[in-house]
Amino acid sequence: MKKTKFWLKTLYAIFKATAFDVAIGLFVAHMIVKLFDHTSTGVTFYLFGIFFALLPDFDTIFQFFGEKVYADHRSWPHYPSLMFLIVLPLVSTWSYFSQGHISYTHLLLASVSLLWHYLHDSWDNAENEEGIQWGAPFFSFNRYVISIKPVADTKKSWLMLTRALVRKVTDNTLQRINEKKETAMEFWEKYYMKETLDAYRGVIILVVSILFVWTV
Repeated sequence: MKKTKFWLKTLYAIFKATAFDVAIGLFVAHMIVKLFDHTSTGVTFYLFGIFFALLPDFDTIFQFFGEKVYADHRSWPHYPSLMFLIVLPLVSTWSYFSQGHISYTHLLLASVSLLWHYLHDSWDNAENEEGIQWGAPFFSFNRYVISIKPVADTKKSWLMLTRALVRKVTDNTLQRINEKKETAMEFWEKYYMKETLDAYRGVIILVVSILFVWTV
């Protein structure tokens, strides 16, 4: 009984952890449907949106073949440069053979859903302070975050906007993250198994997204 309760609690935590990405997938799919009046897509199109929005987190599955499942899952599915080169040709090929033409709506859906996931994982907060490697494996393995936190050496100029928003993760930060090396279970317990507003943030956004899709 205790084991069943534990796994139900874990699955609920995973649901809360992935709710934001599911919401984004639904929202992006619906906006494409509305903007392009693509009424013939049906439920499958929305499922594709959810799939692409969650796709980078599939690297968590790979870790189950190792000794531990770590929260810092930032392997190759979290390399935007690589994933776009893999996913977009695959979507083009699939749509060409299944529909007789390259589906630009599916390409747009894949691109925007993936991009939103990477931008979300790059946001500088307690969960994502390690950032992601935007240029890997072609240009650089440096990790970057998007942050609005003030920086002492940033000049007050609109020309410095990029420098202020996009920042390289420092070696000290990476060393601290590697030293604590949280497992996925420790991560879920820390952020999603507690009954706090932050833990339910993604669920709230998911409910809003479903209502938007249902009514607009």
